[in-house]
Amino acid sequence: MIRVGVLIIVLILSGCMAATKGTKLDRIPLIPTSVFNPLGATVYSPNEKGWFLIKSNAVSTIFSRKYGSPLNTAVAATILYKVDGNLNDNEFITYSKKKLNELGDENNIKIINTNSDVVTHKGTTCLRYNSLSEDHRVIDVLPDKFLYLKVVGYVCRHPFSRNLALRMELSNRSIKTSFEKGLMEIAESFNKNIDFRPNALKRGRGIFASLIPKKVADKDKSGKVHYGYKVASSEYLKISSGNTTFRDPEDLITYLSRQSSEVQDNGIWIMTNHPDAYYIREKESIEKLKKLAQEKYYPIFFVRGADMPYGWQGPSTFSLLSDNDIKYQRVYEEAKKILSGKQALEKFEDYYKKRKHKAFVESEDGPWRYVSGKASRKLAIENALKGCNARNINAGNEHPCKIINVNNEWFSK
Repeated sequence: MIRVGVLIIVLILSGCMAATKGTKLDRIPLIPTSVFNPLGATVYSPNEKGWFLIKSNAVSTIFSRKYGSPLNTAVAATILYKVDGNLNDNEFITYSKKKLNELGDENNIKIINTNSDVVTHKGTTCLRYNSLSEDHRVIDVLPDKFLYLKVVGYVCRHPFSRNLALRMELSNRSIKTSFEKGLMEIAESFNKNIDFRPNALKRGRGIFASLIPKKVADKDKSGKVHYGYKVASSEYLKISSGNTTFRDPEDLITYLSRQSSEVQDNGIWIMTNHPDAYYIREKESIEKLKKLAQEKYYPIFFVRGADMPYGWQGPSTFSLLSDNDIKYQRVYEEAKKILSGKQALEKFEDYYKKRKHKAFVESEDGPWRYVSGKASRKLAIENALKGCNARNINAGNEHPCKIINVNNEWFSK
């Protein structure tokens, strides 16, 4: 049984790597670390731009890319296959070693050298290996010549089922005996990121939610659109809260904890809009949600709506926060101490991104106003105060509108 599984993956990889024979590698372009869930594992595409999805089904996931020439290709792949469940771990390793050494003769690949050792990887017994071979399958393109095939990977007994094994590897075929620059690091990351699962994670059996931006909800005049994590209905969600839009990540985690074990095992799947659609505190809520889910060991994945369906990412690679957002976080903390109202705090974020000349003013009683793009600093201040005072009629002189910020600098007399 091991023999069948090992041969299958070599044949798959050989077929994918034979670009010189007319195989088209460029199938479906991927965002780095996109998430896939074949049976028994969670697999992330390589953390590098330029990779494509070649195959994704219940037992195998295969990615590929070219490095300039069609004669320089890389393939990252996983395959789940059946093994003899009666074999102990030592017998499993011995048999796997034997089959690795036999593969060359059966696939027109001449093995130059193979190295392997036994390791514990992801909590299970694995054979870690690397090899260098001559690939003679390109004789129709390179008569009397060959390409070098370099492979690094693992064959692991599945920790949740002794009659299953998972092979994960990255290979590079080119005229050189060494891997393409940086590819060994990609291989290490690819193999490290793979997680074993008792079964395939399914979005439809977990919690799928869209993060509705407050800016969108504010524009809705019907009052039917609410901002926050809007959970999609599903037959698997046996417990309903009545309100399935949650603003606080803790409430969403609590909602998941009250669901069946199957729903909890399949985790949370969040779809977002473009980052510019959100205020900073909404972006920060994503970071809080990631932390809470990981503390509870709940699987969690994210995708931009524009990147559906192949752009799912794990918590380590997804964030709505840009470098400018991270810089603004310090300003935001100051603004929370200075500004009186929540609405003013939200609008201050919009103001902060506007061009000069601009000014932000607010009354302690609530009214606020900002203007931007004015001809001078003085004109911006005058216009902002005029607009705020027009809204501040009831406050009178008790809570006058005050200058808060001018051209992104806190105002002080």
